[in-house]
Order: sequence, then C-alpha cells, then structure tokens
Amino acid sequence: MTADRVVGPGTRRAIEAFQRDKGLTVTSEVDDPTLKRLTQSLKVAARCDTTPHVEMSIR
Repeated sequence: MTADRVVGPGTRRAIEAFQRDKGLTVTSEVDDPTLKRLTQSLKVAARCDTTPHVEMSIR
C-alpha cells in the first residue's frame, strides 16, 4: 500500500482514535496539540524498539 497524501475517512478515524486515547480534544485534524503528542509518542516508540535487526545479504 502506498500513501496517497489524501486525508480520507480512515485517516480521520485514526486521528480521532489517537486524540481520544491521549485525552486530547477530538478535532479529526492534526492540530498543534495532536502533532506535539504524536511526535512525543514516536520518540518514545523509537527508544523502546527492541526488535532485533538482522542484516541479510543475497549471494
């Protein structure tokens, strides 16, 4: 699946769910408070990523 850069109904539902989950005002848009919280969540997720990274080569 590729991103089409269109904020459709599915994207709006995901934004709403994120806002509800984080106790933000539900606007269905990536407003400043939502963007700040998203950025914080992504930084935390990046620090907590314990997925082993395996490098593979094709011979």
